[in-house]
Parts: sequence; structure tokens; C-alpha cells
Amino acid sequence: MKIQFQQPLRAALSCMILFMFFSCSNDLLEETDTLQAIQYQAKTTQTVTLTPLHDAFMQGSRSYNSSIIRLEQNNRTGYLMFDLSKIDGQITSANLEFTISSDPGHGTIEVYLGKGTNWTETNLTGSNKPSSDSFLGSIKKSYPLGSKEKISLNAESFNAEKTSLILLHKNGNDLAFASKSTSSSPKLTVTYSSSSTSSPSLDPEASKPIAPVAKGYFVTVNGRATNNGLSESSAWNLEHAFKVAKAGDVFYIKAGNYGNPKLVLYKGGTAGNPIKFIGYNRTPGDIVSHNGSTFKYRDQVDSNKMPLLTASRAATGTAIIQYADYVEFENLQITGYKTGIQSDGNHVVLRNIVATNLGTQNYNTYSGFGLMVTGNNTLVENCYILNAGAEAIKLFGANNSRVNNCSVYSDNSKNPTDYYFLIAGGTNNAIIENSVANRAAGLSHGGHGFTIKDLAERNTIRNCTAYKTNFELNFSGVRFNTIKDSFIYGASTNGNDWHANLSIFNGANNNLIKNLYIQDTWAAINWAEYNDGYVGPGGDRDQVSCGYDNTFDGITVKNTNRILNVGGGTNYTAAAKRNTFINSDFSNFRSLAVTYYPTENIKFTNSKFSNGQYFVTEAGGAYARYSKFNVTYQNCTWVNNNFRAPN
Repeated sequence: MKIQFQQPLRAALSCMILFMFFSCSNDLLEETDTLQAIQYQAKTTQTVTLTPLHDAFMQGSRSYNSSIIRLEQNNRTGYLMFDLSKIDGQITSANLEFTISSDPGHGTIEVYLGKGTNWTETNLTGSNKPSSDSFLGSIKKSYPLGSKEKISLNAESFNAEKTSLILLHKNGNDLAFASKSTSSSPKLTVTYSSSSTSSPSLDPEASKPIAPVAKGYFVTVNGRATNNGLSESSAWNLEHAFKVAKAGDVFYIKAGNYGNPKLVLYKGGTAGNPIKFIGYNRTPGDIVSHNGSTFKYRDQVDSNKMPLLTASRAATGTAIIQYADYVEFENLQITGYKTGIQSDGNHVVLRNIVATNLGTQNYNTYSGFGLMVTGNNTLVENCYILNAGAEAIKLFGANNSRVNNCSVYSDNSKNPTDYYFLIAGGTNNAIIENSVANRAAGLSHGGHGFTIKDLAERNTIRNCTAYKTNFELNFSGVRFNTIKDSFIYGASTNGNDWHANLSIFNGANNNLIKNLYIQDTWAAINWAEYNDGYVGPGGDRDQVSCGYDNTFDGITVKNTNRILNVGGGTNYTAAAKRNTFINSDFSNFRSLAVTYYPTENIKFTNSKFSNGQYFVTEAGGAYARYSKFNVTYQNCTWVNNNFRAPN
């Protein structure tokens, strides 16, 4: 029997079915949303790599904020501080990584969690240094120069907060690793599990640092002056960008080989609206230099990575000449020219400029100039110069300028670099800091590592390191300057390796050298006179003198043939006068001093001499009338020497 529903009943049943359908659909949607929420709130594993907020080492009661962290049993301790406060989750693993630099060694390195973060790399003292809390991990092996080391740490001891690490050395030979002020900064790699409302990015490019990007114009290798410059597809060429640049303009220069364009900039920006030329790889802002250049030793210039300017004929021309004020150049490679950049404007920034093989490379001649700065208030930062035959980075009449985190390297035996870092030409109140001059072994020219010359006052060189070359103060117009918290590493104590030392030449006077560490040298400190032949602005300041009224405070000398060499040559009357050493430590030396020229009123106060073979050697023959060492020692300590203490 077929049942016939009345019309009202059919409508009611239809409504009930529709209601049930949508109710089920809502439940399904709610369950789906819940599943999606659960999916995106699930535990994820994240890894972050941190560089130190601060790093330093202490030797006794003195702290050093430099380009290396030195470790030595019962003598030198390293301190690193990292900021883990942004880690949102449980830390499951932690690894400390660092690169052996300047001083290889062997033995055990132990890492401890430090109690307290009330210190910085500039104010670390015996009273605020963190004390050891819990043991985190260790490594025992040999540490060859340049090796990358990793220590696995106990992750359970870490919390999401600022954290101090203490590094101790045991049972071996001392060593050093690169600090955060170099391009080989220590790293703490932390893996943690976290709850996240979004999936972690799997794109490796996403983890690269990106600099803030302002609106600007695009420049490419194939750009044209007839384009509008508003995108890569309508980019300008580099010559046109230089021609039309005006205050406030930003030009993004894509990686590529731009050859040898004629680049001269006449128009500048203003303090609030500088002109900027910024290189990039794929996206503007994707090249960021920090505590050093993105270029490393043994890298090759590569137009696929950054914009490259290449000389059309070796050792000729200047890549960029700029006369303008308030201009910034960043992320550029330059190779093969006679000169990299000549900058005559004020308030200029040169950042992450890589310049290689400048000047003649196949025979010895004074040719090849890197970054030549004559404008005031210039910042040269994170730059790398390789094999500039004559001068790598020079400040000439560039008052109130600053060179920071730059590296100059020379390994070309046919025409090695002469001046690595040079302050001259009446430059006053300039700073060179956190920088490295590195001379390869066996080069024909000793070079001048960090030099203040001719006419320059109240300049500062700090936290810098010279490898197999020197720090130098030269000419009587070099006064009231400071060298501090720096390092000199030689190759050996043999006479053939004389190049690494602290040199005071030709009447330099009234300068302060403070907290300088010198190791493995033929002569740690050299006072001398020679005819340089250079005559600077306003006359010849090449005085017949070995320097006078200079103060040496907190000097550490380790392993040298002679702590002090005075003179040598034929200007027998060129004397060193009234130079004073205080609070210094000299160990493992063959002679305290070897003298050829006269000395007058030299003083050592509150200083320590240990493991010395000979006291003072006063040269005979033609030097006999002049070589007597006129010196006094006050409150000095003498330990395990092979000669009788003078006081």
C-alpha cells in the first residue's frame, strides 16, 4: 500500500532532513578546524645559531677585548655571553663552535655555565666576571691553525635567558680562537622543541639575514639609460646611476660582472638624505656584512655573488672616483685596477668593499692602492683588501674617520703589500679598530701593518692584530696617539723573521701604547732612525731620533730574541729618550735589550722579567761610544733568569 503524505507533513520532513544535514556539516567543519589547529599547534623542532653578545678573555686580573680569545691553563680564561631569551621551547641540544686563529695548540678545553651576566666585553674585571656553575662539556685534541672546532654541551643546563659561558684550558699548549669581532665569530647552535601556530619554513634562503630595504632604483649588467630604473626588468646601467644620482636616491646593484665602466661621482647627498649604492645577490637586502666582510681569505671574487668591477687592463685606472659628500657604497667587488676607490668627500661610508690584486702583481714596485680616503668623517667598515701592492687602506687628512672590522691580507711574493693600514697627511682624531693585517710568511717585503706616519695626532688604534708585520709610529709629527688592546704575532725569534714588532721611528713622541701583546718575534720593540725619504705637507718631519716621551703601559712580550732593540745603522747620535714602561710582563727572551744608539732616562716600573737568558747587550766597535743603556728599574720582579737582577 502506497502511503501518501499530506503536503504539510512533506514540508516538515524536508526541513528536518535539511537541518540534520547542515548540523552534520557544521560538526564536520568544526572537527576539520580542530584538526587543523592541532596540526599547526603540534610540537616542532627549531634550530637557531647565535653569535655572542660579548666575548673577551682574562689574563690574570687584566681583560682583553680583541680579535681572538686566548686560553691557557692557569693563566688565560675565555668568557662568552649569548642571548637565549627569545627561544620559546625546551632546549634539546646545544653546540659551541669556534675557529682556531693565530695560535694553534693542544689539550683539553672545558666549558662551564657562568653565574651572572653583569659584564660586557669592555668592562670585564676580576670583580664582575662570572664564576663557574655547572660543567657543560669538553674536547681534548690538537687544534691546528684554521680548524673549526665543536663542543657538544649539556642542553639541560640552559634556560631561555642571557647566558655566560666560561672556557678553561688544561693539560697542553695554549691556543686562541677567533672572537666575534672577526668574520669567524664563535657560534652557539641551539635546537629546541616549540609549539607554533605556523609551520617552520623549509626554504634555506628564508634564514638569511635581510637588511631593511628602502624604495630605490635598480641597476643591472644589461640595464639601459633609457629605462626608468624602477624594477630589474627596466633597470638602469651603472654609469647612468652615477650620472643622475641626487640626494636621497638609493641604487640597488644586482650581482654581475660590470666590466670597467667610468664611474665618477660629483653630486652628493645630505646628512638626512645620503646617496646609497648597495649591491645585492638576488633580492635587495640579501647581503649583510657583520663584524667583518662577507669575503674570506681564499675566496675568489665572484660576479654571481656580488657586483664586480674588473679592470680592462691589469694595474691601471681607478674603479670608483667620488668627490661627493654623504655617499654610501656597500657590497661591491673590485679587482685588477691600480686603485680601488678614491674617496675625497666627507661623511662617506664604504662597507663590505672587497678589492683584490691591485697594482702590479708580477714584480716589486710601489703600485696598487685599495681604499684611499681623504674626506673627513668617513666610515670604512667590513672591508677586505687582498694584495694591494702599495697601500691597502689609507686615511690622509681624513679627520674624525673610522676604520672598523676590516682585513688586509698579502700573500703575493712578487709584490707584497707595503702599507696595510696607514694614517697620515695630518689626519687627527681617527680610529682604526677590530681590524687585522695579515702578511703571509716568506714575503720579500716586511710591510707596515698598522702605521701612523708623518703628521697625525690624537688617533687611536685599538683591538687590532698584526700577523708577521708591525705596528709603527713614524716621524716627529706623530704625537699624542694611542695604540691599545692589540696583538702582534711573529713567525719566530730568528733574525730572518724580523718583520713583526712595535716600531718607534724618527722622532715619534708623546704616544701611549697600552695593553699590547707581542709573541714570537726577533725584536719585540724596535726604536730606530732611518732616512725614509718622504716629505709630507709643511716640511720634513723625519727627525734624527729614535723617539722620545712615549709610554708603554701593560705590555706583554712572550718568546723573543730581544725585548728591546735600540738603533742600528750609521746615525750614531739618534737617541731614544725618556721612554717609560709600566705594569709590563716580559718572558722567554734571549736579551732584555740590544743597544746600538744612545738612550737617555729609560724607565721600567712595576714590571716582571722571567725566563731570560741575557741581560743587556751593548754593541761594540763603532757603536761602543753610543750604546750604553741608560735605564732605571723601579719595583720590578725578576724570576728564573740566567743573569743577576739589577735591583
